[in-house]
Amino acid sequence: MRNVAWITTEDTILSESESLQNAQLAMNLCAGWGWKKEAAAALCGNMRVESWVNPNIWEFGFNHSLERGYGLVQWTPATKLTEWASANGLDYTNGDTHMARINYETEQNIQWGPKIYGTPPYDFRSFALNT
Repeated sequence: MRNVAWITTEDTILSESESLQNAQLAMNLCAGWGWKKEAAAALCGNMRVESWVNPNIWEFGFNHSLERGYGLVQWTPATKLTEWASANGLDYTNGDTHMARINYETEQNIQWGPKIYGTPPYDFRSFALNT
């Protein structure tokens, strides 16, 4: 059992030390799933830019719209995470839930954002093992 919890203050830009605490939790989960540390660090870097590594932050300026971004990786639409969490009996504000969805998407090889940005599809199973 770990003694450190996710910092999930709603719509709060986390300090560097708070972001690092949450990033360490994400790194630990990725390591447990067999991710390479470089891939997990890349994911955490993305989270730092997207959300300050705060799982309970909504895209600023959009009044908590479920059609906009939410959480660690700014799930867009937010319902991609919230509905999945609800269907699985999970708290969508918790970082473990966000990470479980990331692991689910990795295992199911679901792409995270290429359709939005026009980039080629990503193979996240390969990404997780990439150094």
